[in-house]
Amino acid sequence: MQALLAFGVTLVIVLLVAGWTWTTHGSLHGSVTLAGVCRDMAADGVSPVTRCDEAPVSGANVIVSAADGMTINMRTDSHGDFRMIVPIGSYEVGAWVLQWRGVGPSKVRGRLVTGGSVFRVVSVVARTDLRMDLSLAWYTTS
Repeated sequence: MQALLAFGVTLVIVLLVAGWTWTTHGSLHGSVTLAGVCRDMAADGVSPVTRCDEAPVSGANVIVSAADGMTINMRTDSHGDFRMIVPIGSYEVGAWVLQWRGVGPSKVRGRLVTGGSVFRVVSVVARTDLRMDLSLAWYTTS
């Protein structure tokens, strides 16, 4: 009987917290893709492994920043997708990546490349699921 009562109390608490979250938070999701063609990404003498036209970017950092200083940083999954629940409000959202590209058959590392998106302003409303896709531009480093 005590176990049933404990279960019932726990269930009520979980439902109350879920209800509160649902009325004060929204969902932000999307994907991060690579814009343009990767250039000069191979080490000397090693040809680039792949073109990068509109390719999903796994491991990209997605940054969500609020005016009050709250910042959420997460990485995209293996498909370049992200999803987060955030409090209602206005945010700036952008993405960046820092990776090695152009690894050749002899396991020679290519060049270190970075990429970034412009930050866009979004307003998250309670009980909504907002989609925001971000496109990165690559910049090679020497």
